[in-house]
Amino acid sequence: MSPAKNIKEKIPKKSGRTENKQAVAGESRIRELAYRLYEMRGRSNGNDRGDWFEAEKRIRSGENLHSC
Repeated sequence: MSPAKNIKEKIPKKSGRTENKQAVAGESRIRELAYRLYEMRGRSNGNDRGDWFEAEKRIRSGENLHSC
């Protein structure tokens, strides 16, 4: 058996559950902020992607949801 295979067997496998929970929580925050941006624009349709991308940008920059 090669040394590389021995090392791989000793490393515990990640379940991915924690990462999935974080992704869902992040998506929820983005969705909430995107909806607030939509409301701030007077609920006019046609810019859902723009609102989503703006929400992602604001959250990544650390902007608080309540600052809108």
